[in-house]
Amino acid sequence: MKSLRFRVLALVAGFSLVTALLLAAIMFSSVRGYYADMTHAKANDFVDRVLEMHPELWAAYRANPQGFGGRLREFILYAPNTGLYLLDNEGRVLASASDDSPQRIDMRPLMQSLAADPEAPIVTEDPERPGRTSFVSARPVQHQGVQVGWLYVISRTADLTGQTPELLKSYA
Repeated sequence: MKSLRFRVLALVAGFSLVTALLLAAIMFSSVRGYYADMTHAKANDFVDRVLEMHPELWAAYRANPQGFGGRLREFILYAPNTGLYLLDNEGRVLASASDDSPQRIDMRPLMQSLAADPEAPIVTEDPERPGRTSFVSARPVQHQGVQVGWLYVISRTADLTGQTPELLKSYA
């Protein structure tokens, strides 16, 4: 009898452990998906708001190309983990909110993602931190009805290869 009770108890404990692990994995995946969607929406809203509030963005850049990085830094003043770049249509960095920005950003992952699903979160390599990925958002910059470049935003708080974001840690 003792061995039957032990087997039943072990079976119930094992089933409970497997159920708990599956539930934890489902919750982690769900929270991670929510975090990706939230970060993507926030970056999209940010870049849309910048372009809406500053329709003269390209003209301001053309008036002072060397000082335009300072203006971009003003836009991200309250979001220091955000990268903000003004790019030409080929991905060359014209101005950046960072002092150590790259010369060029590979636009292929962005274009492929936008072509596949314009609403899906875009994850690509961070141009200032090789080997690390971040969420990206970009919008075309228009001047007199012609696309002259891109406003490119990197949400560095969403580093997917480093430590787990604080939102995910809070569920632990």
